[in-house]
Amino acid sequence: SPERLRAAAMEGAIQARLQPVLVPYLSFEADLHVTFDGEIAFDRNYLDPNTRRNLSRTDWYQRSDIELGVHRLHAVESLVYAGSAIQRSLVENALVPNMRRKLHRLDDLVSGGRLPAGAQVQPFTCHVAYCLQRLLAQMEGLGEAQARAYLFNGPQERFWEVQRGWRPKAGPRAYTCPAARERPPDKLRIHNLKVLLANTRLRA
Repeated sequence: SPERLRAAAMEGAIQARLQPVLVPYLSFEADLHVTFDGEIAFDRNYLDPNTRRNLSRTDWYQRSDIELGVHRLHAVESLVYAGSAIQRSLVENALVPNMRRKLHRLDDLVSGGRLPAGAQVQPFTCHVAYCLQRLLAQMEGLGEAQARAYLFNGPQERFWEVQRGWRPKAGPRAYTCPAARERPPDKLRIHNLKVLLANTRLRA
């Protein structure tokens, strides 16, 4: 049909203009340390003793200076684009998680005769110190994800209840959230998130 012919012609034109490009990336070995202040909340239904009406409230619990265990970065977690020929955002958007698994050292491709025909190899143009700064900025997102997972999956420490004024308290820390809970929290908040990289070096 004419539609299939046009589609085939367009696909052929696109394939003719495509050129494989190898973009430079640095990968680091590092230990990630994450500390933060966290809050978790549970929605509860209760009977008002005065009006005998069914009401709902949210109980918040907090804990300061939460420190997660040391996380050794995987290769795909520590990648930093080290070129400048292509806009960084375009490269980052193109390298979806599935594509990030296809990582190769240029020397291995050349020595093994696996370099794609006509491939353009972009040079490394970014200093290692700059790439380290970029890596630390990326780690803020990873640290926040780890903190959220920790709060949602049930921390083992006790969290102090935050006074919201719905009932009197005997003291500022009169009630605590037990370590073992039957369900994950309904809400959570993260404050004062800090990420630190230790034992950092280029991955061989």
